[in-house]
Amino acid sequence: NVDTLKSTFERELKLLVDYYLENPGLEPCLLLNMPVESISKEKPAKFPKWCGCGTHIHAYDVEGNLYPCQMFMGISGASGAKFPEIKESYPCTALDKKCQNCILSGCCPSCMGLNYYSKGNLFAQDDGFCEMKKIQFLATSYLKYKKYKKGLLKLDEQGEFQLLNGIMLVQNHLNTH
Repeated sequence: NVDTLKSTFERELKLLVDYYLENPGLEPCLLLNMPVESISKEKPAKFPKWCGCGTHIHAYDVEGNLYPCQMFMGISGASGAKFPEIKESYPCTALDKKCQNCILSGCCPSCMGLNYYSKGNLFAQDDGFCEMKKIQFLATSYLKYKKYKKGLLKLDEQGEFQLLNGIMLVQNHLNTH
């Protein structure tokens, strides 16, 4: 059941947030280190490629065929497919409409391989993956806000503005959807 998985993920991230708040000297894991401070009301013109897919990661099958990453290999359902060129960034207009209209459009770490596997498009996010990322952004914004309130973050004025603005946008846009 998707709702059970979603609530379990939320509950477990909450436990992790509590753990990091009780142990402020520890660096939060990647699940709770989403780029909240990069969120803005302004829609970005471009979005980055979030991993080494096609540039720093390469996968080969037993016949020696090259794939942009392991997610594109035959075991992932893409055997024999021709893939588009993988670049470091793309115009936001390449995203599907759902993602273009999302507050996270310029900073949501997306998996091109999973997108291609589930939707046949590098830029159309899998709905389940999308929901998980939103939960991670909510949890990260909560953790960063609590750390900010406790004085645990060393930020200049610009960094403080970006963080608080991103937290507000995440909480306002994702808590209501």
